Amino acid sequence: MVLWFALSCSLFSPGEPEVVETEEEEEEGPADEATAHLRLYLQGRKAMEGSRAADSVAWSRPFAGDLLLFFAADRSDSIALLSPDDLAAYGDDTATLDAIARRNMEELLPLRPQPFPQRRMWALDTSNGRTRNDNYGAARLVLHEAWRELQQTVEGDLLAAAPARDAVIFTGSEEPDGVKNIQFLAKAMFEGEPHPVSPQVVRWTETGWQAWEPTGEE
Repeated sequence: MVLWFALSCSLFSPGEPEVVETEEEEEEGPADEATAHLRLYLQGRKAMEGSRAADSVAWSRPFAGDLLLFFAADRSDSIALLSPDDLAAYGDDTATLDAIARRNMEELLPLRPQPFPQRRMWALDTSNGRTRNDNYGAARLVLHEAWRELQQTVEGDLLAAAPARDAVIFTGSEEPDGVKNIQFLAKAMFEGEPHPVSPQVVRWTETGWQAWEPTGEE
């Protein structure tokens, strides 16, 4: 079996910041300073059902399949999802803000696979030198250039899932047992891990991620 993991290690789990729905109370500085804290954040529709975030006015757009993409402001003790009014205060259109957020994440949240040769797995260090997860494990799916490179390391199409906030699993569509295992693990982790995101499996393409469903031949 060849199955790679992009997991934030459980060693770094204590004291994780809380995710809140929208940015409301805290005053921000000028837009050029505020954009340094701009991030992108992923969450699944199913995971949001019945939660406070489901009633939030946070701005979002479809990412791939069940996954939704949000703008967020990164803070020392929370991740604030931004509303359309919050975004308007930055003074730029959403395409510009998207590019800024991706650049911020590329600089601060690199993909750093750590090998586990005995299992032929990989784990991502998402601690950024701290003693806890940075809470952007799943959001690393937006780092397209890094995933474009990882496409070359698997057999067949690159398939990935972000079943929990601090976890991404990935494999190749032609890896022995890879397709079966990623589907099983995505579902199991979504149902069993704290901070679930989505069991959705996505496929890498040159234009980004697309929803993937089994054909019955895998």
